[in-house]
Amino acid sequence: MSSSDGHSFGRLEELRQIVPTEQIEAQPHASEGRGGAWAVEPATVDELVDVVKWANSRDAAVYTRHPRPRDAEVCKDRSRIYLRARRMKRVRDLDLVSGTITVQSGLTMRELHELLVEHSLTTGFATRPWDHEAVGAVLAS
Repeated sequence: MSSSDGHSFGRLEELRQIVPTEQIEAQPHASEGRGGAWAVEPATVDELVDVVKWANSRDAAVYTRHPRPRDAEVCKDRSRIYLRARRMKRVRDLDLVSGTITVQSGLTMRELHELLVEHSLTTGFATRPWDHEAVGAVLAS
């Protein structure tokens, strides 16, 4: 095992202390940079915050998009974290009086739309172009 592999393995073990192993997936082109690259799927706000804190303390690059081959070249020795919100799909609160809903960022726009239609509410967004996108991705764009 090269020193760069050991470096990546150590960082992977640190991530496993934050989120379960099944919520971490090694990414393509990870070996092209010494820091490693993983897609991480936090399931709770606490896990998300802890992953971002970990990344900050390790000077890791955090992406909210799919990996690109050029990322390893750009980041060089830095670890790369690709956040996925698929496990964060909970509805936190629905206030029918004010028409306010609080959801986690991984809920898709279609799921949100279907939930709101049940209560004769809408987001006001055109649903078709955003159908399969996560709420977090739509808000970020």
